[in-house]
Amino acid sequence: MGKFMITFMLVVLLIVFMKASESKPTLKQNILKSSKARGLALGIGNGNGICNDHDQCPDGYACLLAEGKTVKKCVQCNCSETSQCYLESETTFCNCSGTGFTGQYCETLLPPCPMGWYQNRNSCYIYDCTAYDWMAAVWHCQSLSPNEYPNSYLVEITDEEENQVAFAISGITGYSDAWIGLSDTESEGIFKWINSGNIVTYKPFDYIYDAYYPYIYPVEVMDCVHLHYDHWDAEICGKFKPVVCEMPALIQ
Repeated sequence: MGKFMITFMLVVLLIVFMKASESKPTLKQNILKSSKARGLALGIGNGNGICNDHDQCPDGYACLLAEGKTVKKCVQCNCSETSQCYLESETTFCNCSGTGFTGQYCETLLPPCPMGWYQNRNSCYIYDCTAYDWMAAVWHCQSLSPNEYPNSYLVEITDEEENQVAFAISGITGYSDAWIGLSDTESEGIFKWINSGNIVTYKPFDYIYDAYYPYIYPVEVMDCVHLHYDHWDAEICGKFKPVVCEMPALIQ
């Protein structure tokens, strides 16, 4: 019986010791706790205090610089990511631009393409039957992408499948006729894509110039390329035509 009691007491003491070890803060925890206390004492990380980056603010707060201020402070932020928060007139907003999300707090997943755009593989396309000269078409396409989506541009056709897509969506009025993002305005005879700056490599046709036009206009002024019926033509850039625009799809 004596041995049993001694064994029992040893087990109890061992359990008590283990419990005490688990609840005892580690050296690292003590340092972090002390640092946090010092931060609170200095007004850092308490939701109203001075800060240098988001890590110094508690959960749900972001380190932001208000208009007209020179010192950042922790400000309440309900965005899905603190990096999306910004201040405007002392009010916190969420910037969802380029994130693939929308909503008041950037919490809603967006579809791959905006409404009205057609998706093929990793790109979105849209046809606008409003007529623009070529440079205005470039600017128009750049203005079409919603804030939450990547930048749009005058279509850049890089292979046969994409060429067929461009002809298909630009042919809804009966025949294809639309500006694409290709020109030789920088150097005569060297056609480049306006968005990437790359020299054209995919050439679905042996020629670009329409055989009829050189009799009317000098080749040197036929600098901008458009889809025309079933082929590509170079045209005077000041002519007004519909456009095909493109943007990268949001691939989650």
